[in-house]
Amino acid sequence: MFIPETKKAFSKKTDLVVADHVRAKIYSIVDREVAFVEEIKTDYPGTDGDRTSTVNSGGRHFAEHPEHDQEIGEDHLFRKLAAYLHHRYEQKAFEELVIAAGPEMYKLESLLHPDVAHCVVKWIPKLLTHGPLEDVFDHLS
Repeated sequence: MFIPETKKAFSKKTDLVVADHVRAKIYSIVDREVAFVEEIKTDYPGTDGDRTSTVNSGGRHFAEHPEHDQEIGEDHLFRKLAAYLHHRYEQKAFEELVIAAGPEMYKLESLLHPDVAHCVVKWIPKLLTHGPLEDVFDHLS
């Protein structure tokens, strides 16, 4: 994939991370060329869309995602992602980072190795994992 001419090209080797509480996709960008690198998923039970079923006071069934499981799964994913990004940094795979990780990205930010954190040039506090990758580039200006 290539970044459209209407968007700014990347002058340095950049990794792009697009994450939610279950998965993170990592892309490598050089100039205008974008290449998929890896998808990291949490392997914490209950974060893959499992729901609990309950009966309300009227006798109707409903399903809900356990909020506690989502928080633990997110923490587990962000720890794996932070370690993975540190490994890529040590391998000199990138010079800069762009991270789109939703409103809870402060949790990821606190887990990053200081050297990796210094490479972050843009934080995008939006969940962009389900839309086209081009949506991320709209938030870079």
